[in-house]
Amino acid sequence: MDNELLTYAFLLQAWYTHRELKELLTRENAYWAHELWKNTKLGKFPILSAWREEKIKEKMNFNEEEISNILTKNKVEIVTLDDPRYPPRLKSIPHAPAFFYLKGKVLWETPMIGVVWSRRHTSYAEKILEKILPDIIQNGLWIVSWWATWVDTLGHEICIKNNWYTLVVLWTGIDVVYPSKNAQLFDKIIERDWGVLSHFPLFTGPEQYNFPMRNEIVAALSSGILIPEAALSSGTLITAHLALE
Repeated sequence: MDNELLTYAFLLQAWYTHRELKELLTRENAYWAHELWKNTKLGKFPILSAWREEKIKEKMNFNEEEISNILTKNKVEIVTLDDPRYPPRLKSIPHAPAFFYLKGKVLWETPMIGVVWSRRHTSYAEKILEKILPDIIQNGLWIVSWWATWVDTLGHEICIKNNWYTLVVLWTGIDVVYPSKNAQLFDKIIERDWGVLSHFPLFTGPEQYNFPMRNEIVAALSSGILIPEAALSSGTLITAHLALE
């Protein structure tokens, strides 16, 4: 992997936020990511709060070679804002990530439908997906969903069964498979070279506060959101509101 791109991974691993990286890494200075990381290791921080500097100092002592090996072994690419593969729909939202990790292939010009649902559901939701997804796919749309159990998993399984494309947006690091019972399903998606995307640092586990950030990515990438079933107070409706915005 290109050293400049690899440096993005180091900066994120050191807990620079995507907002900070977008502010600090400029289009005019193509070497700036490398320079920022070099200065960070020397203790020369950009203008950040004392709390942020302490947090970065706490997180920056990782093994750079380990990060590089994980990305190489798993054939993970880094797609920055300047990369033509960065989807315009995602770039347009206020919290667009400075970059994201990508495994597999995505043809961004193909419209996608986000399939999301609440943790609590009935068999009705499963019947709806089995009935509606074939029509959606046959009319030229792809499925994007957040990697989870319940309807999200079912949507991916239906796509695999019918050899329809599906894009997975993770709420963990791209090297983390969660829930573990989805490991075989994850492998099937990777085998088909379909897309898996994450904008979280490596080793990031399934933290609840990752939900809204992941939901916003799904909403931004989707031309529409399909919600088979959800309670009025469910987090699923957050995605619906984000999509409307």
